[in-house]
Amino acid sequence: MKNKAILLLLSLFLTSCTNPSTSNKPTIDNKESAVSEKSDADSKSNFESASKNNSVSSSTSEDIYDTFYLVNDIHGSIEENTDVSSPEAGFAKLDYFIRTDEDYSSSSFLICGGDTYQGSYQAYHSMDLVNELLSDMNVIASAVGNHEFDWSSTKLKELVNASPFPIMACNILSKSTGKQVDFVKKSTIYTSETGAKFGIIGIIGPGEESDIMPSYIQDYTFSSEAKYVKEELDKMKDCDYHILLCHDSPSNNNGYLNRLVPELISSNYQIDAVCGAHTHMFESSSISGVPYVQAGSNTRGYGKFKFRRKTKKCVFSGYNQFTKSQIKQVNETLLDPELVSKIQGDRYYTLGKESLNVSLNGTLEKTNHMHKFLPTVILEQALRSNKKKTNPIIAVHNGNGGIRSSIPQGMLTRNALFKASPFMNKLRIRRNVSGNVVNNTLGISYYNGNQTNTTRNYLYRIEDDQPFSTSQNYDVVTIDFVYESSFFKKMQGNWEPLLENGEDIIMPEAMINYVTNYPSSVIDCTQFDCTK
Repeated sequence: MKNKAILLLLSLFLTSCTNPSTSNKPTIDNKESAVSEKSDADSKSNFESASKNNSVSSSTSEDIYDTFYLVNDIHGSIEENTDVSSPEAGFAKLDYFIRTDEDYSSSSFLICGGDTYQGSYQAYHSMDLVNELLSDMNVIASAVGNHEFDWSSTKLKELVNASPFPIMACNILSKSTGKQVDFVKKSTIYTSETGAKFGIIGIIGPGEESDIMPSYIQDYTFSSEAKYVKEELDKMKDCDYHILLCHDSPSNNNGYLNRLVPELISSNYQIDAVCGAHTHMFESSSISGVPYVQAGSNTRGYGKFKFRRKTKKCVFSGYNQFTKSQIKQVNETLLDPELVSKIQGDRYYTLGKESLNVSLNGTLEKTNHMHKFLPTVILEQALRSNKKKTNPIIAVHNGNGGIRSSIPQGMLTRNALFKASPFMNKLRIRRNVSGNVVNNTLGISYYNGNQTNTTRNYLYRIEDDQPFSTSQNYDVVTIDFVYESSFFKKMQGNWEPLLENGEDIIMPEAMINYVTNYPSSVIDCTQFDCTK
């Protein structure tokens, strides 16, 4: 009898020591040893005070908490990047930070705010891998972002069909029928391991059509009407929580969320959380009493919502913004080996890192050097490709929206170039455009752009650095996003491919061509300094 009692006690002891999580992720025994600087002065985390107040004190049903996490505007940041002013954790370390959050459990999940794929060399070539990695990180739903349209609506349909999780927007309408499109999901209902039901509705910000290639969005519009959200909420009356997953922000100029949420509340709809995106900001606030969070961009942090099951109330909402030291100090052995293996085993991971055998002697800064570098790339490509030029060439690129990052000093790679300008924009030429039309379109003389190579909306460079003249005709070379835009209507006309065989050159290819044809192994960054 005594032996049986001993065996029973031993069995109970072993059971109590077993990790209750059903996750296949590696167990984190001591997260303080991996990240020791949670109190860095530059940290934007607002988690610390809340975590002390909202910790679970017992295992009673009254103290069950439901927690989910948010990432948005990932922009293909699969790899860690600490060589930029706003450091990026990459997928493996983002996964680590979320898993080691004190409120994370096997019932927690992750949702995405859209703009997921566009932004890196590896992600562009391996979109299926992005989906697989995010699914492994327990992403259960994503909003449609404007950059999901970057490769046409046809490509978006392929992405949706191939995705292991729903990609959603309930307010995309067909212009011809006025009805919601059927090539994206509208909402989803997710039941966590604890039995909590989350109704999640996808929304894309009205007005964001202007951020998309016009020909890709010409058949669609993004509705601001609340009825489409209400229709999805009507399907979720038995859900515990109702989440708006929006590729939009209250700080966005359209003001959509500041109108939508009050209308839903006044119509007696239950809204428990609003997840934002698009503006790349870290935001934590409330809209008509509903907690709102946006978690930056490019794996620079994550958002969190924590609810008490008994009251169905949010007890914490906020974000965690990573510091460079936090990212660097993570013990690599604690990362999910499966994630790391999949990332580094992809052929584009290796190709992206390969040297192009040319280096920078400084950094090409996003808001300075890149204003001259990008039009220079276009100009040089045009001079090499076009044998039928009729006038001096003026090369034009759009402004800061078309520049996604600086290019750091050191050896150049496809990764570095692609990250700075990741759009698959085609270079086209229109010949014999009068200087008056060019000036009326670009506003060169108004801004005296000969000094800065910038105008109201554009960056430019003229062949041989000739001064701009309204009496001179020009061959204008630019990207299709520019000449299709509403700002460029005065210059609409016959835009031709640069190559004589009629094939197109895309901007990332033009950058690689410029670098690999550079007459020296070192590029002097001072030649692109717009302040001199």
